[in-house]
Amino acid sequence: MDVPVYCPVLAYGFPLPFLADSRGIAPAGSVARDPLALLIGVDDILWQRLIVSGAFWMLVVSAIRLWWKRRQRKLPE
Repeated sequence: MDVPVYCPVLAYGFPLPFLADSRGIAPAGSVARDPLALLIGVDDILWQRLIVSGAFWMLVVSAIRLWWKRRQRKLPE
């Protein structure tokens, strides 16, 4: 028999999933039920995806802030 190859199952995150149930040892969906599983190694953080997701949200917040400031300047007092 071949040795099974375990791969992480992407669980949560937006726009890119960055939390994963890892190595076939985590029950599916355990990130939602038990976030402390990250500390004991049952679940994984995919750091590159987390950084991209963080950058996406920073761009969204910056764009909204810029839009809001421009809107406030154009409103008559």
